[in-house]
Amino acid sequence: MFGMQRTRWILALALAWVSAWLWFTWPYWEDDAYIHLEYARSVAEGRGFAFNGHVSNGDTAPLWVLLLATPMLTGLGGVLGGKLLALAGCAFALATSWQFAQRLSDDAALQNTHLPAWLLLLFVSSPYFCYWAFSGMEAVTAAGWLMLQSMLLMPRQPRVSTVLTGAMCLGLGPLIRPELVLMFAAGGPFLLRQWWHVSQDMSTAHRWALFMAAATWLALPLLLWSAYAMHAFGQVLPNTNAAKQAPPGTVVPLRLLQVMSLGFPAVLVMAAALSLRTWVRHAASQCTSATSQPGRCWRGMPHTALPLATWLVLVSVFYVANHTHVQTRYVLVMAPGLTALLWTSAMRQLPHHVVARLTTACVALAMGTSLWLTQPHLRNKIDLIASTARMAEHIQTLVPRQSPI
Repeated sequence: MFGMQRTRWILALALAWVSAWLWFTWPYWEDDAYIHLEYARSVAEGRGFAFNGHVSNGDTAPLWVLLLATPMLTGLGGVLGGKLLALAGCAFALATSWQFAQRLSDDAALQNTHLPAWLLLLFVSSPYFCYWAFSGMEAVTAAGWLMLQSMLLMPRQPRVSTVLTGAMCLGLGPLIRPELVLMFAAGGPFLLRQWWHVSQDMSTAHRWALFMAAATWLALPLLLWSAYAMHAFGQVLPNTNAAKQAPPGTVVPLRLLQVMSLGFPAVLVMAAALSLRTWVRHAASQCTSATSQPGRCWRGMPHTALPLATWLVLVSVFYVANHTHVQTRYVLVMAPGLTALLWTSAMRQLPHHVVARLTTACVALAMGTSLWLTQPHLRNKIDLIASTARMAEHIQTLVPRQSPI
């Protein structure tokens, strides 16, 4: 009873925190989200992917654009529809985060822990969540989609439906966030393994029919978008890649650590704690063997997290090889699943009271950073939006609509 009550208090705090930021950021719409909005308006008006009337391949999240365009078709305002979409995406990501943490907890055979609730609070208290959650951008939704992919690729009971659903979820990923295309390489072997397990008792014809159905669901979304892009733009890759390159002399791994430390200090704190535990006592393997259950962990890692962990390695290597200027929303996609993985390992290898104190400290640090840095930064942007709106209204009042200006 006491444990359930504590979980409810943690959830109540998380809900209150998210509600406060929703209220505070309601007048705010991120600069980059206006790009999504302009493309969505063009799609809703039947002009395809165009910006200011010019057809261009300048948006890296075409599915998000289509979702933004949907409420416009019903007459709902673009910003209002976008806010409702962001709210729905946030709810999806938080529900998925809870389920992912619960799955990791089950894999690791953790008993009577508040892990899902604490991880939810760590997620929403991040300055990056507070900044991006209701900004009109897709990063929070993409973080939830990544965790959903990992769960679907490693289901408790593989079935035909999980194979097809996993393939479809994998296929849609790159249309939500471009870096999720790497999940084809990271998650493909797990999907193939699942197909092989499910099809063992099938006839040869049914086995290959399932394979072709899964392959179709996997490839179709990206193939359709690529065909449209070639027809409309003459190229598949968006023309924004140059803007994502880091300046010369930037050390990308260091940049990644810096951005991670500001938005998700919990990741570095727990990684350091686990490294210290391993180095000082050489006890990680002993704890793994003592607490894991056969078939649910692989070398100490929960099965559910294997596709996500593989993707984290691949995307980090890609950022370094591509000399990418790592931005806060890139880390926002990566960090929630990584946090869940690290905290699950900590619950198995560290005393619970140590994990509890570290978690409380990390939540307090993240909330403090959000109030100290994110809140005034957003306040300035909200004031700028209001000032720009007043200036636009003033110009529209003084300048005739038919003026050539």
